[in-house]
Amino acid sequence: MKKLALIVATGLLMISTAFAGNNPSLKKLLNRKINVDLSHIELNKYQPDHVDVSFKIVEGAIEIIEIHATQPELKKEITKALQKLEVTCEYEEGETYQYKFTFEKI
Repeated sequence: MKKLALIVATGLLMISTAFAGNNPSLKKLLNRKINVDLSHIELNKYQPDHVDVSFKIVEGAIEIIEIHATQPELKKEITKALQKLEVTCEYEEGETYQYKFTFEKI
């Protein structure tokens, strides 16, 4: 049943991302690997919710510098997903990356 709720939640929204930087392989990795459970989050009907995150990559792990979100639950889910992620593509050690996750009901 939980799997069905996750599928339904995923079907009801569109997730888009914006990336500031010049690393398409990192963008592709984040788009492919970041999955959040939105079944318990009520998204705004009138405007997209979003999470803006600045991070560095140190020895293949993401270290969040700053994170802002329209909802605390979204911030928690994105933080958890980023902390679990192992970066296997090329990246610049010490460079700060900016990423925006946008969540919209469709």
